[in-house]
Amino acid sequence: MTMRGRLPTVSEASDLGERSAALLLQSLEATAKLGAAGLAPVHRQVATNVRRLGAKGVVGKGRQASRR
Repeated sequence: MTMRGRLPTVSEASDLGERSAALLLQSLEATAKLGAAGLAPVHRQVATNVRRLGAKGVVGKGRQASRR
């Protein structure tokens, strides 16, 4: 959309805002996917440790366990 030296009309401004919002949403989704993919190995290891320690009775469930 070229402006040719004039202010955008209401519909052009609306279209521009809609496109900007769509691009922002796509960017946020891509960032979230990258973050999840990057943290997946760490999360997997932490979950394994929690299950292992929970089976041994070292880690309890909820906040009450840490206060004992």
